[in-house]
Amino acid sequence: MKFTLLALSYFAISLLCDSQPKIKNTNKIVLTSNKVNTNWIGTWRFEDTGVEYVLKIDEKYRGMNLCKYTAIGIQTWYELECQGYDKGDSFELYFRSVNDGSFMIADKINLNKPALTLKLRNGKVITYWNQLFNNYEGNHSGRVCFRKVNQK
Repeated sequence: MKFTLLALSYFAISLLCDSQPKIKNTNKIVLTSNKVNTNWIGTWRFEDTGVEYVLKIDEKYRGMNLCKYTAIGIQTWYELECQGYDKGDSFELYFRSVNDGSFMIADKINLNKPALTLKLRNGKVITYWNQLFNNYEGNHSGRVCFRKVNQK
């Protein structure tokens, strides 16, 4: 008797599972992410009028990329501790602290806003100098500046 009930229950469950589900037409289109998977990890370099800027992006650790941003050149020398967030087609760099050197605007940077953004546009990496500045007149924000020098 127990075996017959168990067999019938199993049979009823298998019939329910094998039946076609009723699909409700909601006229909604679900799109998958169209983000480009750019590999931001590695060393990025930019040089202008006697100053070399280097951005080293390390592997993710606790949801963020640990980064070092350095500037070395004529009357310029500092190393910044930063963290970055990979947004697919862009990479946002947030200032955290000065490791070494003389970085005069550290107290003026808003820690809750990106200090620098790299964005992939039409196959090129565009630099937005949000809160970090270079020596160019007009700051060259929105132009190709940083180029990747190694792959990881």
